[in-house]
Amino acid sequence: MALLFCSLFDYEKKTSYTFFVVAKDGGQKDIKNKTVQVRINLSDVNDNPPVFTEMAYRKNLTLNTPMNSLVLRVQANDRDSGINGEVRYSLNVSGTNLATYNMFRIDEVSGDLYTRQALTTAGVHMIQVVATDMGTPALGSTGRLAGKIRAGLPQEYGILINDKKDP
Repeated sequence: MALLFCSLFDYEKKTSYTFFVVAKDGGQKDIKNKTVQVRINLSDVNDNPPVFTEMAYRKNLTLNTPMNSLVLRVQANDRDSGINGEVRYSLNVSGTNLATYNMFRIDEVSGDLYTRQALTTAGVHMIQVVATDMGTPALGSTGRLAGKIRAGLPQEYGILINDKKDP
């Protein structure tokens, strides 16, 4: 006996399948058969990367914004379940100028971005934000925070989400 399925199973679409199997003895006179219900429960695999909920995040900041000020919250969702769907956030030091990297920090669980120091440097600042799930292997997405800080003038910061799937 063999079972043949026409498509792949996808835990995010359906977590279990139930069907009946009928066994017949093949006799000519007193045919006997038995019906059994079969249930297949699927386990989730880490097959979905986190996806940022917004294509762009915007926030106004001014020069001399104090240390530990909340800048904004980034959020990414992962369609996987359990630990495979838990998302952690980080700043990518290799994709960020070191001086800019040292100006900000991110809460790895909430995605809240804070100033690490008072914002005293005017100019354009680029930061890469990485959302990574806790699955094995870990999957991730990268966003880029960009903006200007000017004396006395609030400036917009924005998160621009890349299509990059690996942290």
